[in-house]
Amino acid sequence: LTLDIAPGCLIPRPDTETLVEAVLAALSELRGAPQDGRSRDGGVEDGGASGAGSGAPGATVVLELGPGSGAIPLAVCSEVEGLTWIAVERSREALAVARRNRVRHAALLQPRRNRLWLIEGDGFAALRADARADLIVSNPPYIPSAAIAGLMREVSQAEPRLALDAGADGLTFHRLLVAEAAARLQPQGRLLLELGHDQLAAVRGLLAGARELEEAGVRNDLGGHARVLDVRRRGVAAAL
Repeated sequence: LTLDIAPGCLIPRPDTETLVEAVLAALSELRGAPQDGRSRDGGVEDGGASGAGSGAPGATVVLELGPGSGAIPLAVCSEVEGLTWIAVERSREALAVARRNRVRHAALLQPRRNRLWLIEGDGFAALRADARADLIVSNPPYIPSAAIAGLMREVSQAEPRLALDAGADGLTFHRLLVAEAAARLQPQGRLLLELGHDQLAAVRGLLAGARELEEAGVRNDLGGHARVLDVRRRGVAAAL
């Protein structure tokens, strides 16, 4: 896909293609077979805390925190149909870029009956209290604050710090996602997290303290680093 990028928005990198592959695999497993009764009206949406939080009837609902340029939802929507993708971005500059890319690639949405909501806000708090998803996706900031100055100049001086800085240990946002995801997932729903190249053990440590979540797998990037942690909410789906 050709994407608009601007100051204030992280430049997508090949590492995140690993997350896209993991999302596609998880959707295939969650759905099993093509769903009946999916929404027929693909489209583009914007909303606030009261404007989004549930999918169209029969749609698979994905929540994404920190979509940046919109690269992940647009890549997935180019491959899959019948999604309601709700993306929450705290950076107004990045959100403007994502909206431009959504317009550029609108043809990926309507014919495939996908809906992409882009919402300005801070994490799950931007959503309705009853919002639940089949899948939660995030490529969160994961660079320790003190390490940013030592990154390559094109990263440390040109990329938005908001998209990089994850506190003293680089785990601020992973910690929040692990703590809050279970309350936002359907039974057997999945959480997919991109990791820094050396963060797998630390994020597994966070997961060990989350009784409602369990590891479902790890996906390596092309460099052989553990790049995506796949997490499943424990529980039995409601009987039909």
